[in-house]
Amino acid sequence: MTSGSAFSVMLHWVALVVGVVMLVVTTRAVMASLLVPRATRSRLVHYADRAANVTVRWFAMRRRDFAGRDHVLSYVAPVALVYLLMTFVLAYLAAFALVIWAFGGSTGDALYQAGATLTTLGFVGDPSAPQVVLGLLAALVGLALVAVLIGYLLGLYGAFADRERVVAELAAVAGEPAWGPEILCRARLLGYADTPLGYDPGALRDWMTTIRTVQTANPLLNHMRTPIPQRSWAVTLIAVTDAAVLHTTCVQGGDRDAATVRVAAEGSATLLALQAAHLFRAGRKGVAPPAFAAAAAVAEVMSDDDGCAKVMKSIALDAAPVPRAAREEAPGDPGITRAQWDDAMHLLEAAGIAVSPDRDRAWDRFGRVRAAYAGSAHAVVERVYSVPAPWTGTRTPPIDEWWPNLAAGLEQA
Repeated sequence: MTSGSAFSVMLHWVALVVGVVMLVVTTRAVMASLLVPRATRSRLVHYADRAANVTVRWFAMRRRDFAGRDHVLSYVAPVALVYLLMTFVLAYLAAFALVIWAFGGSTGDALYQAGATLTTLGFVGDPSAPQVVLGLLAALVGLALVAVLIGYLLGLYGAFADRERVVAELAAVAGEPAWGPEILCRARLLGYADTPLGYDPGALRDWMTTIRTVQTANPLLNHMRTPIPQRSWAVTLIAVTDAAVLHTTCVQGGDRDAATVRVAAEGSATLLALQAAHLFRAGRKGVAPPAFAAAAAVAEVMSDDDGCAKVMKSIALDAAPVPRAAREEAPGDPGITRAQWDDAMHLLEAAGIAVSPDRDRAWDRFGRVRAAYAGSAHAVVERVYSVPAPWTGTRTPPIDEWWPNLAAGLEQA
């Protein structure tokens, strides 16, 4: 065997190995992004999502107002899906072309054969027996990819419709954009004596847990925007959580309302889970497990002999032997100032809500709980560039804050 033929044989073996590895890696990426019901780490998926986000955001930030930016950003999810599909198709095409070429023929014929069979157009030329087998496998992979994508799209838009239905129903009581204190005010003014959040707490918990389970597994849903610029699923989630925390920590008797306490815990856990899933996909660490961080923060500010506190502490102990938030630590940043909180208290009083007379203690309780999720909440709305509602942090690039119309009649602070 001459040196030239030996090198050719080695090259074909290398192509076979590389092609098989690419097939395995691409198949794993497809399963991780479209089939596995949990947050998974795939570089292919991460880079496709990042490329779509960077591309569309560049065009969006050329607009001067938020409404224009929101319109352009509504294309992030569709562009990311197209990028993802093209990434999978090109990766499979290159992988099958390498494996087919390893069994003989020219590079162009191998690429043509891989493309024809992957798209189920049929065989070309006179393939060898191994190439026929590979062609059939490529055709099956192409059909499977289309079937999986169709099912994924049906599930994706079904989850989007369910999420946005609740956002639309909450708009009347939460304001547009949604804001936590305004929820409590409108609920009181509307006469919801038994439902301080103005919405069934059981339905709110279902909505929050659905977001947590579905959107940690399907990050494209995070970028699917509400059709109206002043509405946002992320802002509404923060507003409902803030309202529940305010009622629990600042309203007289609120810490005895078990249903609202559970909404506070579920909402904060959802925000932490969304940020933790993002960091996991990006290959970074830094967020504590969400369940115990939220539950322990709520339990920490409640009386030790209170039944709700005992349940929250039990949730914390279920999740970790030593709940981090239950240790003696200085409270973190609640994401708002004392002056902003004082303005909200005046608003609640104007709506006829009996707030705690000990303002310093109420602020300390509220700050401790909100500090458990404020960082994650602000990171989520910044990442999807949601409407700049009050208490949702800043945006990059910055934009003027939007306020809802205050039902209690106070001037906007």
